[in-house]
Amino acid sequence: MKEISIGIIGCGAIGLKHIQNFSSMDGIKEIMICDASEKRLNFIKRKFKISKAFTSVEDIVQNSDALCISTPNSLHFTHALEAINAGKDVLVEKPMTTISSDAEKLVEEAEKRKVILAVGCQKRFNKDYQHLKATIHQGRIGKPIFVRARMLIEGPYRGWKAIGDWWYSKEFGSGALIDTGSHMIDLILWIFPFSVTRVSGFLGKNMDLPVEEYAFCILGLENNLTAILELGWFTKNDEKLEVVGTMGGIEAKNKLGFRDYLVSKLKLNKDEWYFQDRAFVMSVLRRKIVPPLSTGMDGLKVVRIVERIYEQSQLPQ
Repeated sequence: MKEISIGIIGCGAIGLKHIQNFSSMDGIKEIMICDASEKRLNFIKRKFKISKAFTSVEDIVQNSDALCISTPNSLHFTHALEAINAGKDVLVEKPMTTISSDAEKLVEEAEKRKVILAVGCQKRFNKDYQHLKATIHQGRIGKPIFVRARMLIEGPYRGWKAIGDWWYSKEFGSGALIDTGSHMIDLILWIFPFSVTRVSGFLGKNMDLPVEEYAFCILGLENNLTAILELGWFTKNDEKLEVVGTMGGIEAKNKLGFRDYLVSKLKLNKDEWYFQDRAFVMSVLRRKIVPPLSTGMDGLKVVRIVERIYEQSQLPQ
């Protein structure tokens, strides 16, 4: 079996999850890491027995066959574009970018250079969501009419263990809508491949943060389908997707466990994250996207919708 070297740019909580996944699968001959913190690089090198570590994005791009980008949101575009321009395949964490013009540029350049561009939307690999999609497409609930999507995570409240405060920064392109909404919007568009014809949203916050802590959004899709999204950073993790049709309904829940991403508690667990990363490796080896991996065009659609919601919503002062 052919093997590739993969470089992980950004070694925060999510980057560590990718390192864990790639360390446990076939098709990987070497893992390299890149981060701005040499202290963090040294710690991860010891933890995972990694020999090559860089503080320069240019260096890891030149030395890797493919790149996994898990840096703060506003850096996704710059790092992904550098990798694509070097002819490297890329898996970039959601959101693909923070503005649609940047996402369009990535899709355009990836197509021009014939490289794989995938987006980290691991919810597609959740078995319950896959079952929900199959049930709907089998016609068992009739014509879908109404969707309710919820994703609440701990955010800045008690128990949250994210590394770094960029999560709560406008400069780095964060906020509850772009953070959790990117997942649930992608999930809805994956299950229902319809165009979104209208959007509305409400942003709110309880703490003194420069970004929204929660968002309520309504998406109007073709075929008279309406989706309501409840998104936010709260004290209890809660995620589910409910679809109601003319003949019945179906609901899928996903228990979140962000604490499992901490280095001290990392376990070998072949979950939806693992199967997403595995699909990316297989896409690189086969030279085509392996479904249901999210493509660059999928990522662009999500960024456009999030952008539209932000444009017509106002965060209270």
